[in-house]
Amino acid sequence: MPEIIIREYTPEDQAGILKCIFELQTDEHERSPHYWAKPTETLARNYLEHTLKTIGGRDDVKIFVGLIGDEFAGWIVVCVATEDGPDVVLKKYGYVSEAAVLKEFHGRGVGESLMHQAEEFVKSMGLDWMELNVSEGNKALGFYSKLGYKVKSLRMEKKLNL
Repeated sequence: MPEIIIREYTPEDQAGILKCIFELQTDEHERSPHYWAKPTETLARNYLEHTLKTIGGRDDVKIFVGLIGDEFAGWIVVCVATEDGPDVVLKKYGYVSEAAVLKEFHGRGVGESLMHQAEEFVKSMGLDWMELNVSEGNKALGFYSKLGYKVKSLRMEKKLNL
């Protein structure tokens, strides 16, 4: 079986990342079409451009990609997040803002390897807490739980009848 390779993002990874965004957006839209936009190639490109523009030039953000052999399998974006409210003790922590593994590579260790690399980056920044968001119904919820992540809060919604 080919080796899993985790490395930093290069522009040559864009096609694989666009496929990840499209797959994830498809799943999110199917679960919550009132919230998530219908996936299109344009949406995926705009999303990636927005992500790259938002994190450009920051040294406290990394994009890692996962490969199996020479095939693109997934990506993760991890950054240092800050809270400066007077009621918060934990002022800095690692935050996974994006993470996806292409369906054809699920169950092969790519997601776990990407998460491990993200955690190592956060530790290298002198931090010892990580956070991420995952939508209810997303199959990754069980995956994150197996890695030791616990529910911190719940975001709730209600449709109002007008």
